[in-house]
Amino acid sequence: MKKVSLEFELNEELKEQRRTMFESLLTQPEIIEFKKKYDLSDSDIEPFVQRYQRWLVNIRLCDGCLGLHMCRQNDRGLILDMIVDNGILMQEIRKCAYLTEEEAQRAHLKKFIISDMAEHWATLSLASLDLDAETDDYLRIVDLLARWVRSPLDKGYYVYGLPGAGKTYLVACVANMMAKNGKTVAFVHVPTLMQRLKSYLDNRDEFENVLHKVKSADIAVFDDIGAESVTSWVRDELLLPILNDRAERRRTTWFTSNEDMKSLKNHYMYNQKGEKEEMKAIRIIERIEALATPLNLRGNNRRKG
Repeated sequence: MKKVSLEFELNEELKEQRRTMFESLLTQPEIIEFKKKYDLSDSDIEPFVQRYQRWLVNIRLCDGCLGLHMCRQNDRGLILDMIVDNGILMQEIRKCAYLTEEEAQRAHLKKFIISDMAEHWATLSLASLDLDAETDDYLRIVDLLARWVRSPLDKGYYVYGLPGAGKTYLVACVANMMAKNGKTVAFVHVPTLMQRLKSYLDNRDEFENVLHKVKSADIAVFDDIGAESVTSWVRDELLLPILNDRAERRRTTWFTSNEDMKSLKNHYMYNQKGEKEEMKAIRIIERIEALATPLNLRGNNRRKG
């Protein structure tokens, strides 16, 4: 059988194009720096003209970039780079400085064992707040929370106030800061948590897994408590045992709510049938009061404007 040759020669036109590309490459500052870095000669560059050209096109996509929101790479924050390793020209994928910085800012999220917190709040901290136009009362509360973070107590805060006052926002700052301090965090939106557990009734392992995370986290945040629909099952079989377990084990627990303690008690006083069950409401309020100190966040709706 006649052998098939895979060798071919460039025609004169292609040779000229390649020669022109090579000569142009040698004048590019990135190539000059690359040669200097790896002690390369022009003859080391010549066999890989196309590869170097692709490299230049790729890295220049980052020219003028001011952040990941401007990224033009195919994969956000990832750059196709080149190195010389033991005399061999190799390609590697590296993270840009912006992606490296973002990952460092979000590393603490690994400590969130369950989270309903808004993803774009991942980098929040009390230090990052813009307080220039805030009221004295708001500044007092921020200072109070900052002092708590510096010297955490077993007892958290029950932050309540009107919708949009910024309760969840502030407590998210605290949760992030505690995660950065190495604490495991469960940040749950109570109505969502109740729906999640209900959906797992036919999957006992997942049901127990979620309960374990909420009970065992070093810091638990029960966001928007009092906004969930009350049934005897939700109140007596889910919330009460979770809060009771955290209270008995002295695990720090925070809450946010549109309700003060009096209106929250009324919220839990009636079951789905409209039957009054005051003692059961008292039990759950007692657990919350054992876990957290009420803190009224006053102010206008910060979601507006």
